[in-house]
Amino acid sequence: MTNQIAIELNHCFEGTNIMSTIHVNGRTLQTTHQTVQLVVNELGLSSGRYAVEVDGELVPKSELAQLRIVEGMNIEVVQAVGGG
Repeated sequence: MTNQIAIELNHCFEGTNIMSTIHVNGRTLQTTHQTVQLVVNELGLSSGRYAVEVDGELVPKSELAQLRIVEGMNIEVVQAVGGG
């Protein structure tokens, strides 16, 4: 099984699909999404309590929808797990 996972989406930017290669939780992905929030949502990582780190820096959830995807970006998403 390969680490390459293509996220084929029909999101357009100025009439052109821009494919970017990024890394999410150690996996290499290709996406046409333009923001970190869209990628996190598409991967199903935005439910419950979670935190997002981009290129080594913690990013507030309120900023994810404005944070643009760039080639080679490293995104780590961690989810809180309750228990006792």
